[in-house]
Amino acid sequence: MKTKNFKQLVLYLGVLLLLFGVGSVYYSAYVIQETHVLDADVYISGSGQFGFNLDKDLVHFGIVPTGSVSSIRFMNVSNSHSFPVEVTLSATGDLGTWLFSYLEFDKAVLGPTFYLEPNELKSIAFGIIPGNDAVPGEQYVGKIKAVVKRASLWPWDQ
Repeated sequence: MKTKNFKQLVLYLGVLLLLFGVGSVYYSAYVIQETHVLDADVYISGSGQFGFNLDKDLVHFGIVPTGSVSSIRFMNVSNSHSFPVEVTLSATGDLGTWLFSYLEFDKAVLGPTFYLEPNELKSIAFGIIPGNDAVPGEQYVGKIKAVVKRASLWPWDQ
């Protein structure tokens, strides 16, 4: 009797793992379309000074005092796919909780996630607000990540 129950348990776990594996492959191959990662940095000033770094090697937010808004950076995002996509911006590293983004800068529509129709182009404004725990004279680095996914999980919704 114990052997039968054990075999059933192993069979159920095997089916569950198979379903999980198929779902993971589907999600990573079909849902996530693109991932872009940009290196970024900011310097914290101790005397209320602001500064700009216009180099194009990475996203520089310049020199800013603690608790102040950095220089704003703009990025054009377009959808070259034949279906609607959802784009999510996030930051990691030292800049993780400091990132903010505006979908429409002049209308101040705030949010890290937005949608694009096929062949649509949007200009995204983003910057950082260093926290009060930022140490003057230090450089903080991180990565800005943009994940592009299908706007719908179901192919028949397209």
